[in-house]
Amino acid sequence: MIDFLTYIASLVIGFLLMIKSADIVTNHASNISKKRGISEMTIGMTLVALATSLPELAISSTSAFVGKTDIALGNVIGSNITNVALVLGLCAIIRSISIEKRVVGSDGAWMLIATFITSALLYFGDFGRIDGLILLLIFVAFLYFLRKTEKGNYSGAKTGESALIDVVWSLGGGVLVWIGSWIAIFGVEGFANYFGIKPIYIALTIVALGTSLPELIVSIVAITKDLKSISVGNILGSNIFNLLLVLGISSIIRPILVDSSVLSFYVPIMIISSLLCVLFMRTKWTLERWEGFTLLLIYIAFISLIFKGF
Repeated sequence: MIDFLTYIASLVIGFLLMIKSADIVTNHASNISKKRGISEMTIGMTLVALATSLPELAISSTSAFVGKTDIALGNVIGSNITNVALVLGLCAIIRSISIEKRVVGSDGAWMLIATFITSALLYFGDFGRIDGLILLLIFVAFLYFLRKTEKGNYSGAKTGESALIDVVWSLGGGVLVWIGSWIAIFGVEGFANYFGIKPIYIALTIVALGTSLPELIVSIVAITKDLKSISVGNILGSNIFNLLLVLGISSIIRPILVDSSVLSFYVPIMIISSLLCVLFMRTKWTLERWEGFTLLLIYIAFISLIFKGF
């Protein structure tokens, strides 16, 4: 019983530390960008998306480093399904979301590109360092596209203030995120062993939900404040970061062994949820409540498959 409580405490403490630290990184990274004269849209698609994806990056890269590659892969796939089907689904249920055409044409397109390419590489067999390098190169192209769009559509004034303190806080927050990931992984492994459950199932559910909490919190707060574009942009940006950056780095650290159940059930669910998300946004340029319920049903089906041992 003591062991069980220790594992639960490790999960809770690890996740809370990662989420709070990611919040520190977000705030100070945003300050840096504003001082450098970068638009809020680009900040949201890059720094905010990166900060809310830091828990996924920390968990997956640390898991790969210690040889638990199934946790690394399960975390990324589970988080992307959770972000679209649960987080965006709940946001749409709370309030219908009007969608800018540019969001679907650029951010949505990049998410689908990342999803399809990653899925294709996974179906070719085990995910190695070459695959990770391909994802990182696509990630660089994504950043170049964002920067080019930024220069063409926005010209912000630099404040001239020093960003040194913000840099120090951001780096310190990043270190705390990784410390939290080590604590959480200890809890994941112990929890899985205690109940005799495959670690990948824990990664697809508990870990994925835990690392998606920043996206959930940011998106729901944005919806309640009627900042709908930030909510959608955060989800799409986070999914792009998860696939291209998080999985790319993790597979370079250590090649990832791909479980057959991942290819049979969970990758298809990730593809379907991503496709439906973009298609729903494209219809009438609004993500309506019934579409949110549909996405939520996909998440329920996803959880049901895991409980049935698929």
